[in-house]
Amino acid sequence: VSTPNLPQGHAVVERAIGHFRDLYRKVAFATKTAQSEWPALVPKIQYMLNHCPHPGLGHLAPVTVAFGMEPRDALQI
Repeated sequence: VSTPNLPQGHAVVERAIGHFRDLYRKVAFATKTAQSEWPALVPKIQYMLNHCPHPGLGHLAPVTVAFGMEPRDALQI
């Protein structure tokens, strides 16, 4: 839910988008992926983010918190 006169509410989303964009750039550069091929990287980056520990979740991975699954090595995708 977004409130029109409360831009502070957008900070979390803006940080998440910025983090995703930074990670995308690093992965695209490391894998020499063309910019036009960005849709192929989105699921890989999503997997990486979901399987890496997060300080806000008590240093647990989102898949552990949501589903009780042990995270896999995000670099092995």
